[in-house]
Amino acid sequence: MVVKRHIWALVALVAALVVCFAAYGADPQHTWWLPRCWWHHFTGLRCPSCGSTRALHALLHGHPLQALRHNYFILVSLPLLAAAAYASLSASPAAARIRAWVFQPWVLLSYAALFFIWWIARNLLDL
Repeated sequence: MVVKRHIWALVALVAALVVCFAAYGADPQHTWWLPRCWWHHFTGLRCPSCGSTRALHALLHGHPLQALRHNYFILVSLPLLAAAAYASLSASPAAARIRAWVFQPWVLLSYAALFFIWWIARNLLDL
């Protein structure tokens, strides 16, 4: 079980490094091969993750305020995603405590509620 967890941790780390390398090296506003938001393309409305690739690019280049302007929801998403990844891939006692908190139904439901509130607010308020 521990070996399997380490393999998944290695796969996740490699995938994260590939994504970060691509986001660092390619400007999402001027690169044709990075994915575009199909929701925005077909509806003209922004989805909750619109701007995430540009935000990651800005974060990797050391521009956190610019990243926030691209997508404010990363303030909620990145810490929760990091905690969930650590809790899922590590077998340490600290990871077990984080796992017990991150995967609580109220945490997941709160995140889902914030996700939909952000989706509506960003289109109504043009954020």
